Amino acid sequence: MHEQSDVYPQYRIEASGWDLCNQFFIEECTLEWNEGSEKRILLRHQLREGAVLFVRLIPPTVGGESFPVVYRAEKVGPAQADGRREVALSQLRPMPAEVTRCEA
Repeated sequence: MHEQSDVYPQYRIEASGWDLCNQFFIEECTLEWNEGSEKRILLRHQLREGAVLFVRLIPPTVGGESFPVVYRAEKVGPAQADGRREVALSQLRPMPAEVTRCEA
């Protein structure tokens, strides 16, 4: 990812979603989270920009639970020498519910 990756916190995660061929995948990788709140991962699976990903922290201890958080692939970089691509992520937030009026 970045040359100074050791400066930013890194977390072991499980990323899942649908790849470029519409095949569901689950891949373990490292999430880099820098001071500007930019989040990046390196994936072997090819994605479209705008693809939805589910990211779950892999707990460092056995028995720890974590829940997936939904992200969008904002930018997908070119393949690196090892075939992985850098993916910039942005967290998706639920849309506020609209108040609807039911008429009888």
